[in-house]
Amino acid sequence: MRKICLVILTIFLLAGCSYWNSSKPNKESGGSQKPTEQTDGGTETSGDNEEIDGEKEKPVSNDSGNGPGGKPGTGTDGSSGGKPTGEGANGENGGSIETGSYFPEGNKIKTFKGTGNEFASEVEHVFTNEGKYIATVTDNGGTRMLRLYSLGKKGISIVYEEPEYYSEDAPAIENYKAAFKEQLVLPNPIKLKQSFDGWVVKEIDATVSVPYGKISKVIVLEKIGTDGSIVENYWAPRLGIVRKTFYLKDSTGNEMSVTTELEKIENLP
Repeated sequence: MRKICLVILTIFLLAGCSYWNSSKPNKESGGSQKPTEQTDGGTETSGDNEEIDGEKEKPVSNDSGNGPGGKPGTGTDGSSGGKPTGEGANGENGGSIETGSYFPEGNKIKTFKGTGNEFASEVEHVFTNEGKYIATVTDNGGTRMLRLYSLGKKGISIVYEEPEYYSEDAPAIENYKAAFKEQLVLPNPIKLKQSFDGWVVKEIDATVSVPYGKISKVIVLEKIGTDGSIVENYWAPRLGIVRKTFYLKDSTGNEMSVTTELEKIENLP
């Protein structure tokens, strides 16, 4: 009798396991699946985190070099976070967004991965904000370029550029003010299809994937040169430019495509 009971119990357990397995979602048969997120190395891993506006899909912490305060692009620091104003979240019906939150955070080292050209990779030092100004020094392996940016009512502008800048010290912005010449690079406010200085606003709420991760609320600007070249700049909240692309097809049919994408952010020592 005891043997018979053991046999019946074994059959019941096997039947129960079979039912449980069959009731679980099957990933290969179209069952639900956890979303993927980009890690710093660009590899995809399973995770439940939703994407963070203007930032890759992982919590922000001061130790990781992602900046103090709130999450980039969410407006937790008091900025608009790139939220649309007026009608139309994507710029339809005259809708526009404020771009003050797209001014890059200071005290960072940003590494960019490049393809298509030996000088496409870059390392950008972003120094501490001085009021409405910020200084950056970009090294692409061929030269070091100093740029001074300003944030004003009209938007974000480059006010000074100097190639072959090899000082290791943070530039004193006050010393350059006499030579300032404003060049608007991101208007405020901005709306879809807006044109300025040869640039056209292609998107104002894009989501892009770069080696650094998936980034949302991205503004995409495009400029077509007289030679047919196409340049695109991708701006993200509190990160500044996260991707640059250049494409040219010459008269002989030869194509050139160069891409520079954000790969890593560290705190400036």
